[in-house]
Amino acid sequence: MSDLLGHGAGDSALQQIGDVFHSLRPRAKAVARIKSDEFAVLVDAGQGRAFLEQYAIELHQRLAGALRVDGREFYLNPLIGVSVYPDDGASADELFRRADSALNRGGDSNDAIHFYSARAQTSAPATRAWPT
Repeated sequence: MSDLLGHGAGDSALQQIGDVFHSLRPRAKAVARIKSDEFAVLVDAGQGRAFLEQYAIELHQRLAGALRVDGREFYLNPLIGVSVYPDDGASADELFRRADSALNRGGDSNDAIHFYSARAQTSAPATRAWPT
C-alpha cells in the first residue's frame, strides 16, 4: 500500500490493523510486528484448541474486512499460522518458525488458518557425504 499511495497511507493501514489487534484484547496478551506484513500474537492457550480456533477465525474475519485509506477500500488476504507452547516449541523463535512452517505447508490451499503439526512435517532427504 505504501508503494501505491505513499507512506502516510501505509501508516494509516497499519493503524487500522493495530486497532483490530487491540479490539481482541484481553485474549491477545501481546502483539509484535515481525516484518512489513507479518505479526506475531501471543494468546493464552489454556482454554484449549477450540478457543484458539475461534480466536483465529475471529482475527481472520476482522483482518479481512475493508481498510479505508484515502477514500478507497482495500482488502487483505490474511493467512494465519498457529503453534502452541509447549507442544510445538519451547522458545518464541521456535514457535514462530513452526507457525510459519504451518503456513508454508498449507501451499495452495484455500484455507486461511493453519495449525502446526509435527506429523505433517516432512524431513529433509538425507544427504550422503562423498569421500574426497
